[in-house]
Amino acid sequence: MSHHIPNIDFYSSGLPIVSNLYGCSECFLGINLNPLSKPHEISYTLIPTMAYFEFLPIPGEVDNQSDKCSQEEEQHNQELVDLVQVELGREYELVVTNYAGLYPYEVGDVLRVSGFKNNAPQFNFIRRRNVVLSIDMDKTDEIKFQKCSEKSS
Repeated sequence: MSHHIPNIDFYSSGLPIVSNLYGCSECFLGINLNPLSKPHEISYTLIPTMAYFEFLPIPGEVDNQSDKCSQEEEQHNQELVDLVQVELGREYELVVTNYAGLYPYEVGDVLRVSGFKNNAPQFNFIRRRNVVLSIDMDKTDEIKFQKCSEKSS
């Protein structure tokens, strides 16, 4: 929803936009220790006791679709990285195992390590994986979008 920030700033007369919590339906993930930071500077500190977190390294951006497919296949063959093994500046897809019995689940969020607070990694939310269209809470991936486009043609 970051593309709405200029409109929110305009209509709110510059009131701070606060994002204090990062979570998903599986569990709470992290908190923003600096809630008055600018929206593009928000960094969430992962709460290591909320779940068991692992990270799938994201390969660099690619230019064509065939390279993208081979990179995604390569990514899923990579080893998962533990919370203490993430590297500053690298991007990862979050994998969560919660205490309610959910087995390792790829959340679909791409996060970039922005720092550390007491050895807990801090992350910037970068994007969702495989989302082309996002309206409110509904996420439509590229394959579904393509199928709908083909049907309407």
